[in-house]
This record gives sequence, C-alpha cells and structure tokens, in this order.
Amino acid sequence: MLLRVRTRNGVSQVKAGDDWTQDELLKSISEVSGIDVDRIKIKSGFPPTEVTLDGGENVKSIFRQGDSLVVEETAKKQSVGDSVVVEDDRADSKDQESEPSHVAVAPSQSAGASSIADEADFVRRVVPDDNSCLFRAVSLVIGQSHTAEFLRRNVANGVRDKPHFYTEVTLGKSSQEYQSWILRETSWGGAIELSILADHFKTEIAAIDVKTTRMDCYGEGKDYELRGYLLYDGIHYDAIALALGGESNRDLDVTLFASNDVVAQTKAIALAQRENKRKAYTDTANFKLKCQDCSAVVYGEKGALDHTKATAHSNYAEG
Repeated sequence: MLLRVRTRNGVSQVKAGDDWTQDELLKSISEVSGIDVDRIKIKSGFPPTEVTLDGGENVKSIFRQGDSLVVEETAKKQSVGDSVVVEDDRADSKDQESEPSHVAVAPSQSAGASSIADEADFVRRVVPDDNSCLFRAVSLVIGQSHTAEFLRRNVANGVRDKPHFYTEVTLGKSSQEYQSWILRETSWGGAIELSILADHFKTEIAAIDVKTTRMDCYGEGKDYELRGYLLYDGIHYDAIALALGGESNRDLDVTLFASNDVVAQTKAIALAQRENKRKAYTDTANFKLKCQDCSAVVYGEKGALDHTKATAHSNYAEG
C-alpha cells in the first residue's frame, strides 16, 4: 500500500507492507520525516483531522491505497517536579493546509521560499470527454472520489440556496429550470459551476484557456488557502498536476497548491502556452456542432446559442 507523507520539508512516499502494524508505519514515517516516533502527529482526510494510531492494529484498518498524510511534529514535554512543561523546539513551523484524502498538497509558500512546483513538470491529466469533463476534472484536482452526479447536485443546491444571487438573468433560465438542467448528464458546466464548486470546497479553482492562455480564478479573494488548476480547450476541461512521479505515474501527483504560490501559477500558465503552440484547442467561433435533440447542424458558439434560444435544445456534440 502506497501512502504519501507530507511534512514541512516536502512530500515523500511510504510503501506499507500488507501485514504492517501501525507502529511499523510510525517508524517508517519517522525515517522519512526526521521526527521522533513519540512526537509524530498525523492528519488525514478533508478537511484534515488528527488520526490516533493504536500501535498493534494493522495499518489497513485506518488507511488505504493512495491516502495522503499530513505529518506534524508535536511539542516536547518535560517533567519539572509535579508539573509538565511543554517545550516547543520546532523552528519556523508552519500551519498545514487543508488536504483532501487521495491527493497531495504542496506546502504553503512564504515570501522568498522555494516551491515544490520547481521539483517536477506540470502535466495535463486528461479526463473522459463525456459532457461531464468539468466535474471529473474538478474531482481529480480536489482529490475526492466524487461522481459527476454528486457535484452536479452540489451545483444545483448552490443555485437553489442563493436565489437573489443566481437570478434568471445570470442563469439564462429560471432557477428551477437551471437546477433540472444541470442535473442532466448531457449538460456542460462552465463559470457558474466552477464558482459554486470553489465555494463548496473552499478552494480556488483556476481555469486556464488554452487558446488565449488567460486564467480565470474562481473563489479568488475569499481567503481560501489552496488552489487547483484546470485547462480549458474551448469545449473540454482537463486537470493540471505536478507529476512528481513522472508523467506516466500518477501516484505522486500534486494537484493543490498554496493560493499564493507564484511558481505553481507560472508553470500552470506555461503548460497552457505549450498546449497553445500545439494548437490543442477548439476554435469555438467556427467549429461544427450537431444538436443531439433534433440533429440540426450549427457552427460556432454563437450558432449553438441562437439554436438554443430558438428551440430550447441544449445538447450538442462535435460533428
């Protein structure tokens, strides 16, 4: 079982044997982190919560393949007479950011500090082209095993809960119509959906347009500590990951970064620029679309919008 271990020094991996006890896991974590076993504190999950290890139990009883562990060093305790003095000898310790399970998160970046984004290349992690690409890409970046249906429901609920914000003018249809529409597996997501999901996960979601290399960051300005990146090619969203294990190995991918990590942002945009040079985008002004409701052929985004206004059809595919 492969586990990812993050300390203030960076990300490491621990390969736990099938018969390992939790004590054996602690010893291995101590080796990669440099922290004494009796001073290790482990957090896991989203948001991260402290995990109490019961030494003799099998490690599989509490963790599973691919889990990410945030490891902190607790303060040292010294007895003085009948009292206990807590001595914290940790230099420059940093708060750990919220971390979803099954996804590695880069440490926060202070001014002048190096970034984990310097340690490997950013790559495009392709998700299925099935009308739910936005939701699948967000799930991959956030690191949760949420289905597209689950995320669609969250978006519908977000619209329902803010009727004065998500008005008919904003949605292009009534709130009730929109809620029913976004729950259909054929409905595409965009800016509204990303904004709602950013607030739901309290994480900035930055979508970079491959054609223009412009970045739109949803959830920005709300003091969210983490940011994930997506690529948008005009009709499809994919996830962006820092491939610590190489492009062919996703086990050590890092997909969430401190929202103030300038290096991560620069490298994510650079990836979009490389994709732009490869012409890896769709010209939405002129591409051919076929309406899946009536088989009409339209050209470009404007043609699709005009057809939707005239017929209320909203299901399109390239062709």
